[in-house]
Amino acid sequence: MSEYIPLIVALISAITVLCGYIHEKRKEREFQLRETRKEIHQKLIANVIEKNILYEKVMKDPNTPPFNPQIPLEHYNYIENNHEKLWDNLTKGMEIQAWMSMYGSDAAIKATSDFWRTSVAFSQQQSIEPASLALIILQLRKSLFADTAVSEEDIQFMLTR
Repeated sequence: MSEYIPLIVALISAITVLCGYIHEKRKEREFQLRETRKEIHQKLIANVIEKNILYEKVMKDPNTPPFNPQIPLEHYNYIENNHEKLWDNLTKGMEIQAWMSMYGSDAAIKATSDFWRTSVAFSQQQSIEPASLALIILQLRKSLFADTAVSEEDIQFMLTR
C-alpha cells in the first residue's frame, strides 16, 4: 500500500496543477473578452457622438430629405451621395453594432438596442424624449463593472462640461 503513496501524491499534484492551469486560462479568456468589450464600447460611443455632430450639420442642409420610415432609402441615398463623412460614420456604426452583437453582454446589447429604438422614435417625432447618451454609457459601464456606483446624472454632468 505504501508503494502507491508517491503515485497518489503525484496524481493529486498533477490534478492541482491542471485545475490551476484551467482556472488561469479561464481568467485570461475573461480578461480578453472584457478588453474586447471595452474596445467595442469605446468605438460605439465615439461613433454615436460623431454621428450626432455630423447628422446635425446634414439636417441643416435644405436639400436633405426628411427621414421617412416608409421610404428610408431616399434619405440614405442622399446621405451616401452628398455627405461622405456621415455615410462613412453610419457604415462604421453598423460594423461596430455587429461586433456588439457578437461580443457584447446581454445587458450591453439590450442597452444599445433601446438607445437606437429611442433615437429612431425621437427622429420620427414619435417620442418627445431624445435617447440618452449618458444612459447608454452607464449601461455599457455596468456591463464591464457590475458594482459601479456612478449614476446617469453623474455621466450626463461629465458630458456637458
